[in-house]
Amino acid sequence: MSDEPLVAREAERRNERGWTVFPPAKLNLSLEILGRREDGYHELRTELEPIDLTDRLTVDEHAGPLTLTSSDPSLPTDRRNLVVRAAEAYGDRVGRSPRVRMHLEKRIPAGAGLGGGSSDAAATLWVLDRLSGGLVGDEELMSLAAELGSDIPFFLGAGRAIGSGRGEILRPRPAVRVSDYVLLWPRFSISSQDVYRNLRSSLIWEYGANRIETLQDPPFDSKNHSYNHEQEARNDLGPVACRVCPSLAKTWHQCEALGIGSFHLTGSGSTLFTRQASRSAAQRVAGELRRRDLGDVFVVRNLF
Repeated sequence: MSDEPLVAREAERRNERGWTVFPPAKLNLSLEILGRREDGYHELRTELEPIDLTDRLTVDEHAGPLTLTSSDPSLPTDRRNLVVRAAEAYGDRVGRSPRVRMHLEKRIPAGAGLGGGSSDAAATLWVLDRLSGGLVGDEELMSLAAELGSDIPFFLGAGRAIGSGRGEILRPRPAVRVSDYVLLWPRFSISSQDVYRNLRSSLIWEYGANRIETLQDPPFDSKNHSYNHEQEARNDLGPVACRVCPSLAKTWHQCEALGIGSFHLTGSGSTLFTRQASRSAAQRVAGELRRRDLGDVFVVRNLF
């Protein structure tokens, strides 16, 4: 397992003033909602696995103001984009606005539960700190990431982890074997805010007893340091996401009806994934999904 931050894998310093990085996506192999906290966030426990589906972010110092462009014309390039907010937050921390030109090539679908925006933001923080000569440092960078978003610290870590709190408290878990996954993005996004807002009807809110009534700990494989997903890969957001977006429920049912694997939701959706025994098996499943034209299909592996 590499000790490098996930966003630094394959990073290329093209010259003294510019970097290219490849922010990866993640899967939530399990996600349990434990309740609502006094600060309004949700207490959760999740197993996070990085995968080799990546965006491509280039950052170059220049004389002008902070700018962002993107290969995806539907993405905002102002403060609505987490990359811009991350760059501004870094500037606030060091006392000067970054004078950088950034370009984001999107490969990870947006609003898909894959953490693409969070990973892009983490990569932004990491690159800006390299360009500044480490003015902030890794520990404070992690703190800044947690302020920006619950998923962002994970991508500044080195690999698989168990997340708790809002998801920002991380306990590393080594990846001990290659895992092949097939992802299906059904070509629509789901608002995480809408999903979490609709949790109110599903949870018991008394803190200390604020657990989903049917909540049970998934089986834990101490040898492999992971939950046993052959028995259970729970995501407590799944039923809520299906109520918020009935199209997700329809697509999920269509996938299961094919009999080619057990499909699970990552994050708050909309991406579904299935773990396969080998790369060749994953390719066969991917081919069947593409023939059915249920969405965009990706064959990926976990990152060590």
